[in-house]
Amino acid sequence: MKNNVDKNNLNATSKQYISNIVEQLMKETDHNLIVAYVDSIREIIKSTKEFLTTNEINELSQKILTVFDKLEKGRESLLKQKDETEKEFEKEKKAGDNKIYSDDEDDDKSQEEVMEDIKDQISELESVLTSLSDFFGSLFETHKKLTLELVEKLIKEYLPIYFKEESSNFEKTLGLLLVDDMAEFLQQDLLENIWGQIEQIMIKYSSHSHYEVRNAACFGLGVFSQYTKHDFANYGKDILTAVMNVIKLPIEKSLSKTDKENYKFARDNAVSALGKIIKYHGQEFPSELDNLIDFWVNSLPVTQDKEEGKICNKFLLEILMKEPNKVLGPGNKNLGQIIITLARGYKTDSSDDEMDKNIDSFVQGVKSNAEYTAILNDTVSKQKKGKTLNKIKSLFKLD
Repeated sequence: MKNNVDKNNLNATSKQYISNIVEQLMKETDHNLIVAYVDSIREIIKSTKEFLTTNEINELSQKILTVFDKLEKGRESLLKQKDETEKEFEKEKKAGDNKIYSDDEDDDKSQEEVMEDIKDQISELESVLTSLSDFFGSLFETHKKLTLELVEKLIKEYLPIYFKEESSNFEKTLGLLLVDDMAEFLQQDLLENIWGQIEQIMIKYSSHSHYEVRNAACFGLGVFSQYTKHDFANYGKDILTAVMNVIKLPIEKSLSKTDKENYKFARDNAVSALGKIIKYHGQEFPSELDNLIDFWVNSLPVTQDKEEGKICNKFLLEILMKEPNKVLGPGNKNLGQIIITLARGYKTDSSDDEMDKNIDSFVQGVKSNAEYTAILNDTVSKQKKGKTLNKIKSLFKLD
């Protein structure tokens, strides 16, 4: 009885806190405070869990969407301003002018500075909108089937706009993030009627030229594979083809260091998606499984996306402990890559205490086996000076 009273009190208090925050949120114009308010609501929802009714979810969501729509109109206005300003600058360039003049010459800005200022404002709004979209994921995670009316609203009113052919990369990414959250938290049973459509959206955008779009799609294919509990045969071949194509994409040498890192995020999520296919549906590809595992192991390590890297390293260790030959391959040909992968993950955000202990056991196993030790030495000799070599030497305590 006391537990029920305490739970009721917690629910009532949470609702009151949310009501107070929403009241302030609806009047707020500062972007940082808007994000802070919505994050606070998300934290209350995640800590209190299922405490809202469907009507309360719809009412709260509509208020968040009102704020969302207002910010989106601001972003669209800035995009229009950007286009008009670029056209104006082009005319000035032809006339030999390169300044935007004001009454005070000290306030003069170059064309580049004006454009950068507009771009920064657009980027800030897109960051705020992305933060607000996370709110819906929190509702999906905690309230499951009670959010299905909200899902229907998003599918009918928002996703068609985001997935237009002419929509921006940001809009496509935002749409994919919402779909990813639906797949991860509502899963196949609740989304049975649209499960196949979700897969097709993710497949379509997994080959997109922009890394953020591709990244969101590849992450989605991973969670889709993980939470498809039946009829995976209807989707498996297409998903395998999609993620393997992303993994095989070459990194253009002309890319900047930042762009290369961003490229790797999408690749990391494709590698993790392949691992999830192997883990949850490997038995459905009996004739291909060994080759899939071989390809996956040699696509590791996942280094940019730490969370997905941890998932991959944990799965790799699980196989090493239960069926080592599955990942070592014929003649232990994959051992060198496994050494590199676990050395890169050891005592980082891509591991945890239990995993580190298992890696320590793996190290002892390598050291106690003459054939393995020879492969270790060969792996070390092939490494150039740098992070990977230092990590291997540290892990195996080599001179």
